[in-house]
Amino acid sequence: MRLTKINTELLAGLAAAESMFALIDEEAEVDTGNIELEQARYDIEFRNGSYTHHDGESPVLNDINIKIYAEETIDLVDPSGSNKTTLVNLLAHF
Repeated sequence: MRLTKINTELLAGLAAAESMFALIDEEAEVDTGNIELEQARYDIEFRNGSYTHHDGESPVLNDINIKIYAEETIDLVDPSGSNKTTLVNLLAHF
């Protein structure tokens, strides 16, 4: 019974390795992008924002206030799982 389980896990690992190596062996894509972005011209402001995931009961972001000035660079620093990515995704939608 143990050998069967080991064999199954080994075969799954080999299949994963094979697809990973196939991806590594792919030709690199040529970057043909030619869109030049301008500098930011507008401030971004988010006032009293809250957000609840579609399957959640309580907000993961609650009463968020942030203002980012044009051409300003900021860092979002907080513990893992504090919804920094959620905030960035929300800001990107507006």
